[in-house]
Amino acid sequence: MTAITIVFFGAFALSVALATGMGVYRFRAIRHTRKMELLRSGCILIISDFISSPPASIGSTHSHVGHSAPKTEYGSHIVETRQSLFAHAAKGAEVSSRQEIKNVILSLLRILEGEARTRLEELYSACGFADEAIERLASRVWWERAYAAAELGTARLEYSMNLLCDLLQDATPAVSLQAMHAVLAIGGAQVIPRIVHLLPNISATEEIYLVDVCMERGMESSAIIFPLLEDERDDVKRFALNALGAIHAYEETPVIVRFLQSKNRTLVLAAIRSLGNMGGEEPLVALERMCAEPDFEHKIEAAFALGGIGGAKSAQILHRLATDDDAGVRAAAANALAHIVRQESYHGENSLHTPGVIPQG
Repeated sequence: MTAITIVFFGAFALSVALATGMGVYRFRAIRHTRKMELLRSGCILIISDFISSPPASIGSTHSHVGHSAPKTEYGSHIVETRQSLFAHAAKGAEVSSRQEIKNVILSLLRILEGEARTRLEELYSACGFADEAIERLASRVWWERAYAAAELGTARLEYSMNLLCDLLQDATPAVSLQAMHAVLAIGGAQVIPRIVHLLPNISATEEIYLVDVCMERGMESSAIIFPLLEDERDDVKRFALNALGAIHAYEETPVIVRFLQSKNRTLVLAAIRSLGNMGGEEPLVALERMCAEPDFEHKIEAAFALGGIGGAKSAQILHRLATDDDAGVRAAAANALAHIVRQESYHGENSLHTPGVIPQG
Protein backbone atom coordinates (compact mmCIF):
# COMPACT_ATOMS: atom_id res chain seq x y z
CA MET A 1 0.00 0.00 0.00
CA THR A 2 2.83 2.35 0.82
CA ALA A 3 4.39 1.98 -2.61
CA ILE A 4 1.04 2.39 -4.32
CA THR A 5 0.32 5.51 -2.24
CA ILE A 6 3.68 7.02 -3.11
CA VAL A 7 3.16 6.35 -6.82
CA PHE A 8 -0.35 7.77 -6.65
CA PHE A 9 0.69 10.97 -4.90
CA GLY A 10 3.73 11.29 -7.18
CA ALA A 11 1.56 11.03 -10.26
CA PHE A 12 -0.91 13.50 -8.75
CA ALA A 13 1.86 15.98 -7.96
CA LEU A 14 3.28 15.62 -11.47
CA SER A 15 -0.12 16.25 -13.07
CA VAL A 16 -0.66 19.30 -10.85
CA ALA A 17 2.79 20.63 -11.82
CA LEU A 18 2.10 20.06 -15.51
CA ALA A 19 -1.31 21.70 -15.29
CA THR A 20 0.17 24.65 -13.41
CA GLY A 21 2.96 24.98 -15.95
CA MET A 22 0.54 24.88 -18.86
CA GLY A 23 -1.66 27.41 -17.13
CA VAL A 24 1.26 29.76 -16.56
CA TYR A 25 2.40 29.33 -20.18
CA ARG A 26 -1.12 29.98 -21.44
CA PHE A 27 -1.45 33.03 -19.19
CA ARG A 28 1.85 34.43 -20.45
CA ALA A 29 0.87 33.76 -24.07
CA ILE A 30 -2.48 35.52 -23.59
CA ARG A 31 -0.76 38.41 -21.80
CA HIS A 32 1.81 38.69 -24.61
CA THR A 33 -0.94 38.64 -27.25
CA ARG A 34 -2.90 41.34 -25.43
CA LYS A 35 0.29 43.34 -24.98
CA MET A 36 0.95 43.16 -28.73
CA GLU A 37 -2.66 44.17 -29.48
CA LEU A 38 -2.37 47.16 -27.14
CA LEU A 39 1.00 48.08 -28.60
CA ARG A 40 -0.37 47.84 -32.14
CA SER A 41 -3.38 49.99 -31.22
CA GLY A 42 -1.09 52.51 -29.54
CA CYS A 43 1.19 52.60 -32.58
CA ILE A 44 -1.75 53.29 -34.86
CA LEU A 45 -2.96 56.13 -32.63
CA ILE A 46 0.48 57.74 -32.32
CA ILE A 47 1.31 57.37 -36.01
CA SER A 48 -2.13 58.64 -37.04
CA ASP A 49 -1.52 61.66 -34.82
CA PHE A 50 1.89 62.08 -36.45
CA ILE A 51 0.65 62.10 -40.03
CA SER A 52 -2.36 64.31 -39.29
CA SER A 53 -0.81 66.90 -36.96
CA PRO A 54 1.10 70.04 -38.03
CA PRO A 55 4.53 69.13 -39.46
CA ALA A 56 7.41 68.83 -37.03
CA SER A 57 10.85 67.35 -37.45
CA ILE A 58 11.35 63.98 -35.80
CA GLY A 59 14.96 64.32 -34.83
CA SER A 60 18.45 64.21 -36.16
CA THR A 61 19.92 63.49 -39.56
CA HIS A 62 20.23 59.76 -40.22
CA SER A 63 23.17 58.06 -41.89
CA HIS A 64 22.40 55.00 -43.96
CA VAL A 65 25.53 52.93 -44.53
CA GLY A 66 27.27 55.67 -46.44
CA HIS A 67 24.04 57.08 -47.91
CA SER A 68 22.67 60.26 -46.42
CA ALA A 69 18.89 60.40 -46.07
CA PRO A 70 17.29 63.70 -46.99
CA LYS A 71 16.64 65.83 -43.89
CA THR A 72 13.37 67.73 -43.66
CA GLU A 73 13.20 70.87 -41.49
CA TYR A 74 9.94 72.65 -40.78
CA GLY A 75 11.23 75.90 -39.34
CA SER A 76 14.47 77.46 -38.22
CA HIS A 77 15.18 74.83 -35.56
CA ILE A 78 14.30 71.23 -34.81
CA VAL A 79 11.35 70.95 -32.46
CA GLU A 80 11.12 67.95 -30.12
CA THR A 81 7.60 66.52 -30.28
CA ARG A 82 5.75 63.40 -29.26
CA GLN A 83 6.73 61.91 -32.57
CA SER A 84 10.45 62.35 -31.89
CA LEU A 85 10.04 60.80 -28.44
CA PHE A 86 8.15 57.92 -30.04
CA ALA A 87 10.96 57.41 -32.56
CA HIS A 88 13.59 57.34 -29.81
CA ALA A 89 11.48 54.96 -27.72
CA ALA A 90 10.99 52.67 -30.73
CA LYS A 91 14.76 52.45 -31.21
CA GLY A 92 15.23 51.15 -27.66
CA ALA A 93 12.21 48.86 -27.58
CA GLU A 94 12.51 45.08 -27.36
CA VAL A 95 12.64 43.08 -30.59
CA SER A 96 8.97 41.99 -30.60
CA SER A 97 7.78 45.53 -29.89
CA ARG A 98 9.99 47.00 -32.63
CA GLN A 99 8.69 44.44 -35.09
CA GLU A 100 5.10 45.33 -34.23
CA ILE A 101 5.81 49.06 -34.64
CA LYS A 102 7.47 48.42 -38.00
CA ASN A 103 4.54 46.28 -39.17
CA VAL A 104 2.12 49.13 -38.43
CA ILE A 105 4.27 51.67 -40.28
CA LEU A 106 4.69 49.39 -43.32
CA SER A 107 0.95 48.64 -43.39
CA LEU A 108 0.19 52.36 -43.49
CA LEU A 109 2.88 53.00 -46.11
CA ARG A 110 1.11 50.53 -48.43
CA ILE A 111 -2.06 52.62 -48.46
CA LEU A 112 -1.00 56.24 -47.88
CA GLU A 113 0.11 58.76 -50.50
CA GLY A 114 1.04 62.43 -50.58
CA GLU A 115 2.36 64.41 -47.62
CA ALA A 116 1.17 61.88 -45.07
CA ARG A 117 3.24 59.17 -46.73
CA THR A 118 6.31 61.42 -46.97
CA ARG A 119 6.20 62.13 -43.26
CA LEU A 120 5.61 58.46 -42.45
CA GLU A 121 8.71 57.56 -44.49
CA GLU A 122 10.60 60.03 -42.30
CA LEU A 123 9.30 58.31 -39.18
CA TYR A 124 10.29 54.91 -40.61
CA SER A 125 13.85 56.15 -41.00
CA ALA A 126 13.92 57.90 -37.62
CA CYS A 127 12.98 54.66 -35.85
CA GLY A 128 16.06 53.05 -37.35
CA PHE A 129 14.16 50.62 -39.57
CA ALA A 130 15.74 51.90 -42.78
CA ASP A 131 19.25 51.38 -41.36
CA GLU A 132 18.37 47.83 -40.37
CA ALA A 133 16.85 46.98 -43.76
CA ILE A 134 19.86 48.35 -45.63
CA GLU A 135 22.22 46.35 -43.43
CA ARG A 136 20.21 43.18 -44.15
CA LEU A 137 20.72 43.70 -47.90
CA ALA A 138 24.27 42.43 -47.31
CA SER A 139 23.16 39.37 -45.30
CA ARG A 140 24.52 35.97 -46.26
CA VAL A 141 21.02 34.52 -45.87
CA TRP A 142 19.08 34.96 -49.10
CA TRP A 143 15.63 35.39 -47.54
CA GLU A 144 16.96 38.15 -45.30
CA ARG A 145 18.11 40.01 -48.43
CA ALA A 146 14.76 39.36 -50.13
CA TYR A 147 12.71 40.61 -47.16
CA ALA A 148 14.91 43.68 -46.81
CA ALA A 149 14.47 44.53 -50.49
CA ALA A 150 10.69 44.10 -50.22
CA GLU A 151 10.60 46.31 -47.13
CA LEU A 152 12.60 49.11 -48.77
CA GLY A 153 10.35 48.89 -51.81
CA THR A 154 7.30 49.37 -49.60
CA ALA A 155 8.97 52.36 -47.96
CA ARG A 156 10.04 53.72 -51.40
CA LEU A 157 13.21 55.25 -50.03
CA GLU A 158 14.98 56.86 -52.98
CA TYR A 159 18.39 56.82 -51.31
CA SER A 160 18.25 52.99 -51.26
CA MET A 161 17.91 52.81 -55.07
CA ASN A 162 21.60 52.20 -55.84
CA LEU A 163 21.87 49.39 -53.29
CA LEU A 164 18.71 47.75 -54.64
CA CYS A 165 20.04 48.03 -58.20
CA ASP A 166 23.18 46.19 -57.08
CA LEU A 167 20.93 43.44 -55.74
CA LEU A 168 19.44 42.90 -59.22
CA GLN A 169 22.53 40.82 -59.97
CA ASP A 170 22.07 38.60 -56.91
CA ALA A 171 22.67 34.90 -57.60
CA THR A 172 19.33 33.95 -55.97
CA PRO A 173 16.38 34.60 -58.36
CA ALA A 174 13.96 35.33 -55.50
CA VAL A 175 16.24 38.10 -54.25
CA SER A 176 16.78 39.73 -57.65
CA LEU A 177 13.00 39.58 -58.28
CA GLN A 178 12.23 41.34 -54.99
CA ALA A 179 14.91 43.91 -55.77
CA MET A 180 13.30 44.53 -59.16
CA HIS A 181 9.90 45.02 -57.53
CA ALA A 182 11.45 47.50 -55.10
CA VAL A 183 13.29 49.48 -57.80
CA LEU A 184 10.09 49.73 -59.87
CA ALA A 185 8.10 50.82 -56.80
CA ILE A 186 10.59 53.63 -56.20
CA GLY A 187 11.39 54.70 -59.76
CA GLY A 188 8.37 53.58 -61.80
CA ALA A 189 8.50 52.63 -65.48
CA GLN A 190 11.27 55.17 -66.11
CA VAL A 191 13.83 52.82 -64.54
CA ILE A 192 12.95 49.82 -66.75
CA PRO A 193 15.94 50.36 -69.13
CA ARG A 194 18.27 50.48 -66.14
CA ILE A 195 16.76 47.29 -64.74
CA VAL A 196 16.98 45.23 -67.94
CA HIS A 197 20.61 46.21 -68.42
CA LEU A 198 21.54 45.27 -64.86
CA LEU A 199 19.78 41.89 -64.93
CA PRO A 200 22.23 39.21 -66.10
CA ASN A 201 19.41 37.54 -68.00
CA ILE A 202 15.72 38.42 -68.05
CA SER A 203 13.79 35.38 -66.83
CA ALA A 204 10.22 34.62 -67.88
CA THR A 205 8.90 35.70 -64.46
CA GLU A 206 10.80 38.98 -64.54
CA GLU A 207 9.65 39.66 -68.11
CA ILE A 208 5.99 39.08 -67.24
CA TYR A 209 6.22 41.52 -64.33
CA LEU A 210 8.01 44.17 -66.40
CA VAL A 211 5.44 43.83 -69.20
CA ASP A 212 2.64 44.27 -66.63
CA VAL A 213 4.27 47.50 -65.46
CA CYS A 214 4.37 48.73 -69.06
CA MET A 215 0.70 47.84 -69.52
CA GLU A 216 -0.21 49.89 -66.45
CA ARG A 217 1.46 52.93 -68.02
CA GLY A 218 -0.01 52.20 -71.47
CA MET A 219 1.33 54.12 -74.46
CA GLU A 220 3.36 56.38 -72.15
CA SER A 221 5.87 53.54 -71.79
CA SER A 222 6.33 53.16 -75.56
CA ALA A 223 9.03 55.84 -75.68
CA ILE A 224 10.86 54.04 -72.84
CA ILE A 225 10.64 50.58 -74.42
CA PHE A 226 11.24 51.34 -78.10
CA PRO A 227 15.00 52.15 -77.81
CA LEU A 228 15.53 48.72 -76.25
CA LEU A 229 14.88 47.13 -79.66
CA GLU A 230 18.38 48.30 -80.65
CA ASP A 231 20.03 46.70 -77.62
CA GLU A 232 22.87 44.22 -78.15
CA ARG A 233 21.28 41.59 -75.90
CA ASP A 234 18.64 39.34 -77.44
CA ASP A 235 16.73 38.88 -74.16
CA VAL A 236 16.32 42.67 -73.92
CA LYS A 237 15.01 42.82 -77.51
CA ARG A 238 12.61 39.95 -76.76
CA PHE A 239 11.23 41.81 -73.75
CA ALA A 240 10.85 45.02 -75.79
CA LEU A 241 8.92 43.17 -78.53
CA ASN A 242 6.54 41.56 -76.04
CA ALA A 243 6.05 44.83 -74.17
CA LEU A 244 5.24 46.84 -77.31
CA GLY A 245 2.68 44.24 -78.32
CA ALA A 246 1.11 44.23 -74.86
CA ILE A 247 0.59 48.02 -74.89
CA HIS A 248 -0.73 47.89 -78.51
CA ALA A 249 1.97 50.18 -79.89
CA TYR A 250 0.50 49.95 -83.39
CA GLU A 251 2.67 52.77 -84.77
CA GLU A 252 5.73 50.58 -84.14
CA THR A 253 4.38 47.76 -86.36
CA PRO A 254 6.86 48.33 -89.25
CA VAL A 255 9.81 47.96 -86.87
CA ILE A 256 8.34 44.82 -85.29
CA VAL A 257 7.65 43.33 -88.74
CA ARG A 258 11.36 43.68 -89.57
CA PHE A 259 12.17 41.30 -86.72
CA LEU A 260 10.30 38.56 -88.58
CA GLN A 261 13.40 38.33 -90.79
CA SER A 262 15.74 37.89 -87.84
CA LYS A 263 18.08 34.90 -87.75
CA ASN A 264 17.28 34.49 -84.05
CA ARG A 265 14.30 32.15 -83.70
CA THR A 266 13.38 33.52 -80.26
CA LEU A 267 13.08 37.07 -81.62
CA VAL A 268 10.99 35.92 -84.58
CA LEU A 269 8.54 34.15 -82.25
CA ALA A 270 8.41 37.21 -79.97
CA ALA A 271 7.66 39.44 -82.97
CA ILE A 272 4.82 37.12 -84.05
CA ARG A 273 3.30 37.22 -80.55
CA SER A 274 3.65 41.00 -80.47
CA LEU A 275 1.81 41.38 -83.79
CA GLY A 276 -0.93 39.06 -82.57
CA ASN A 277 -1.45 41.16 -79.45
CA MET A 278 -1.70 44.38 -81.48
CA GLY A 279 -4.06 43.26 -84.24
CA GLY A 280 -4.94 45.41 -87.24
CA GLU A 281 -4.46 45.14 -91.02
CA GLU A 282 -0.67 45.42 -91.23
CA PRO A 283 -0.03 42.73 -88.57
CA LEU A 284 -2.54 40.47 -90.34
CA VAL A 285 -0.68 40.79 -93.64
CA ALA A 286 2.63 40.01 -91.93
CA LEU A 287 1.18 37.00 -90.11
CA GLU A 288 -0.31 35.67 -93.34
CA ARG A 289 3.20 35.71 -94.83
CA MET A 290 4.52 33.80 -91.82
CA CYS A 291 1.89 31.12 -92.38
CA ALA A 292 3.47 30.47 -95.78
CA GLU A 293 6.92 29.97 -94.22
CA PRO A 294 8.39 26.43 -94.27
CA ASP A 295 9.28 26.62 -90.55
CA PHE A 296 6.53 24.79 -88.63
CA GLU A 297 7.24 26.70 -85.35
CA HIS A 298 6.66 30.01 -87.09
CA LYS A 299 3.36 28.73 -88.49
CA ILE A 300 2.20 27.41 -85.10
CA GLU A 301 2.98 30.72 -83.39
CA ALA A 302 1.28 32.63 -86.22
CA ALA A 303 -1.82 30.45 -85.81
CA PHE A 304 -2.05 31.33 -82.12
CA ALA A 305 -1.57 35.02 -82.99
CA LEU A 306 -4.35 34.93 -85.60
CA GLY A 307 -6.66 33.26 -83.09
CA GLY A 308 -6.01 36.14 -80.71
CA ILE A 309 -6.77 38.76 -83.38
CA GLY A 310 -9.93 37.03 -84.61
CA GLY A 311 -12.09 38.24 -87.46
CA ALA A 312 -13.08 36.83 -90.85
CA LYS A 313 -9.64 37.44 -92.39
CA SER A 314 -7.90 35.49 -89.63
CA ALA A 315 -10.42 32.66 -89.98
CA GLN A 316 -9.72 32.41 -93.74
CA ILE A 317 -5.96 32.17 -93.15
CA LEU A 318 -6.46 29.57 -90.43
CA HIS A 319 -8.72 27.43 -92.64
CA ARG A 320 -5.91 27.23 -95.18
CA LEU A 321 -3.43 26.44 -92.43
CA ALA A 322 -5.67 23.62 -91.18
CA THR A 323 -4.63 21.58 -94.27
CA ASP A 324 -0.90 21.90 -93.60
CA ASP A 325 1.30 18.82 -93.85
CA ASP A 326 2.51 19.15 -90.26
CA ALA A 327 0.19 17.71 -87.59
CA GLY A 328 1.28 20.33 -85.02
CA VAL A 329 0.40 23.17 -87.39
CA ARG A 330 -3.02 21.63 -88.14
CA ALA A 331 -3.71 21.25 -84.42
CA ALA A 332 -2.70 24.88 -83.73
CA ALA A 333 -4.94 26.12 -86.56
CA ALA A 334 -7.90 24.09 -85.24
CA ASN A 335 -7.29 25.42 -81.72
CA ALA A 336 -7.17 29.02 -82.98
CA LEU A 337 -10.37 28.58 -85.03
CA ALA A 338 -12.14 27.13 -82.00
CA HIS A 339 -10.99 30.14 -79.98
CA ILE A 340 -12.47 32.51 -82.57
CA VAL A 341 -15.79 30.63 -82.51
CA ARG A 342 -15.90 30.78 -78.71
CA GLN A 343 -15.16 34.49 -78.73
CA GLU A 344 -17.89 35.07 -81.32
CA SER A 345 -20.48 33.12 -79.38
CA TYR A 346 -19.57 34.82 -76.11
CA HIS A 347 -19.10 38.43 -77.17
CA GLY A 348 -20.91 38.63 -80.46
CA GLU A 349 -19.64 39.22 -83.97
CA ASN A 350 -17.91 42.53 -83.13
CA SER A 351 -15.47 40.74 -80.86
CA LEU A 352 -13.88 39.09 -83.89
CA HIS A 353 -12.35 42.38 -84.94
CA THR A 354 -10.90 43.24 -81.54
CA PRO A 355 -7.41 42.05 -80.54
CA GLY A 356 -7.69 39.57 -77.70
CA VAL A 357 -5.56 37.23 -75.70
CA ILE A 358 -3.54 34.91 -77.84
CA PRO A 359 -4.86 31.38 -77.25
CA GLN A 360 -2.40 28.76 -76.13
CA GLY A 361 -2.40 25.21 -77.39
